[in-house]
Amino acid sequence: MSRPKGVLGVRGLDWREARLEDVGEFVAWLRLPPTARTGAVAVLPSVEHHCGETTVNRRLSAVSAFCRHVARYGVDPGELLTS
Repeated sequence: MSRPKGVLGVRGLDWREARLEDVGEFVAWLRLPPTARTGAVAVLPSVEHHCGETTVNRRLSAVSAFCRHVARYGVDPGELLTS
């Protein structure tokens, strides 16, 4: 079984194209059950979140650290740091 692509891969975006709205969609994507993350399966609103708040915050912290890291080395992280 192959691993599903990340939220950017599913949407066909490069990480440098990500905007603040995409971060919100990333959080929603994290909360989906892994089998529904490709978008091939609809999820009812009554389904419990797959990831808790601590996990979501940890992942957002990693995204933020990545953006700071690439900016420090002269790579433009897109609109994420300026939004």
